[in-house]
Amino acid sequence: MRILVVGLALLALSGCSDESKMKSACEGLAKTLAVDPGSVKINEISVIRSEISQRDLEAAYSRRFGGTPVSPETKRYYSGIYEKGSDLPIKYWVDIDYTASESSGKARSSMLCSYISIRGNDLFLSSLSTGKREYYGYGLDALFMGKSLPSNLDLSFSIK
Repeated sequence: MRILVVGLALLALSGCSDESKMKSACEGLAKTLAVDPGSVKINEISVIRSEISQRDLEAAYSRRFGGTPVSPETKRYYSGIYEKGSDLPIKYWVDIDYTASESSGKARSSMLCSYISIRGNDLFLSSLSTGKREYYGYGLDALFMGKSLPSNLDLSFSIK
C-alpha cells in the first residue's frame, strides 16, 4: 500500500514539475520581452489543461516548423496515438498577468503561452500571445532572435 501511495505522489509531483517549468518559462519570456526585465512583477499565473484533437495537433506541428506539411510518417504516428484513445496529447495554456515599467511608466500586461505535450516526450511552446499579436513557428524565432531564452527552454522552444 505504501508503495502505491509513494508512486502516486511521485506521479503527481512529476506533473507539477512540468507545470512549474511551463510557468517559469512563460514568466521568463515575459521578462525577456519587457523594456526593463527587472521591473516585471507577476500578479497572477494560471494554467488550463485540455486534450488536443489530432487535427489541431497536426496544425500546431506544422506551424512549429514554419508551415511545412506534416509528413506521412508523423501523421501515421499521430493516428496510432489517437486510435489507442488513451494517453492523448495535451495542450496547456499558461496565462500570466504582470506589471512592468515601460517608457510611459508602469503598465499592466498579460501574456498567454500555449504548450503541447505529446506523450510526455516532447513538451514545447506552441505559441505566445501578447498584446494583440500571436507568435508561433518562425514568428517565435524572429521575436526572440538575439535574445536569451529562459534556461528551461531550448532553441526549438522545448521545455528541458
